[in-house]
Amino acid sequence: MPAGVSSAGSFVSFRVHAFRVYFLGQVLSNVGTWFQSLAQALLVISLTGSGLALGAVPALQWLPTLVLGGYGGVVADRYDPRRVLAVTNGAAGLLSVVLAVVTGMGVVNQWWVYVLVLAGGLVQVFDRPAAALIPAELVPSSMLENALGLNSLVQSSARLIGPALAGLAYATLGPTWCFSINALSYAAVLVGLSRIRPRELYPRPRAGRARGQMRDGLRYAWRTPDLRVLLVCNAVIGMLAFNFMTVITGVVRLGFELGGTEVGLAHAANALGSVAGGLVAGRIAGWTIRRLDVVCLTFGLVLLANAAAPSFLVFLALGPLLGLTLSVYQVTVQASAHRQSAGPMLGRVLGLVTLGAVGTTPLGSVVVGAVMELWHPRAAFLVGAAGCLGCAAVLALRPAAPPSPVRTS
Repeated sequence: MPAGVSSAGSFVSFRVHAFRVYFLGQVLSNVGTWFQSLAQALLVISLTGSGLALGAVPALQWLPTLVLGGYGGVVADRYDPRRVLAVTNGAAGLLSVVLAVVTGMGVVNQWWVYVLVLAGGLVQVFDRPAAALIPAELVPSSMLENALGLNSLVQSSARLIGPALAGLAYATLGPTWCFSINALSYAAVLVGLSRIRPRELYPRPRAGRARGQMRDGLRYAWRTPDLRVLLVCNAVIGMLAFNFMTVITGVVRLGFELGGTEVGLAHAANALGSVAGGLVAGRIAGWTIRRLDVVCLTFGLVLLANAAAPSFLVFLALGPLLGLTLSVYQVTVQASAHRQSAGPMLGRVLGLVTLGAVGTTPLGSVVVGAVMELWHPRAAFLVGAAGCLGCAAVLALRPAAPPSPVRTS
């Protein structure tokens, strides 16, 4: 293992060569993902003119995670996450190439898009747990929260600049080039993974092949009190509070009755706060399950403030705060899962975290959509706030649990 690396500062993980090259690949890949996400949404609209057809895209994307999410964690526990990510990124790049080819040839239709989105969702089942796990093998334990915060920063920064670049590319180059750019962005990840030197890593114990490993992971998580409450609360909050794309758009268009420019500003404000949140979270060491009640309480109060915003300007001003608390919440959950899980079980636990964070979101979108339709768009924030505040109360009032295994390598 490498030695003598300091653990102070917001960007301390960049001192580790393995993390540096991985981070650069993730920056390019996450921006490329926005090129594809925006282009395939606009392509479906141009092909069908149907909002229902458009809504099927994210539903198909996350359906595999909802059904199979835990099994990605089993694979992450068995194999080197670098190898898993090499396979998943190669497969995702190939799917983007296929979509670019059929679009460029003029034979694309909505069913081509649906099939490829569903296949991409299946790849994500295995990609997300491995991507959540790999920072723990790239940096020493003292830098874990910093690495997770910087990982969150990548996603938030891509969300801030990706849609604008993607929109410009779509308008000037068309969807074929957007899909091609995304395919090329996966090459950056593969190059980064290939440049990680094995002697730099902090490997954890692997789980061997055996029957019933998914069942063993569920049993382990349920019988570990801190993990049980973490995963249940994460699923509740993921289902009720993570529909930001839908809720923010609905509040601006239907609540404040404004147009696309204001929608873009609201999403940009939220993304800007998420970037700041990644930096804040990267400086928080030890904010695990024992501080999650404070994080959930803060998240819930910010959602309440957004629900009560009397004007668009106030709502816009609250956007960065919402993004910041979201990022801190996500990093705290990830760090808690890492710190509370035994090494051979970590992949399965992170698979369950992924299932709770994004696999439940399509279910929550039904609840949120009904609230927006039957009551008021801003009331959708109340649903998320109720979930966060309820989880904060459960976390604060839970009985003290015996210490869980923690990563110390």
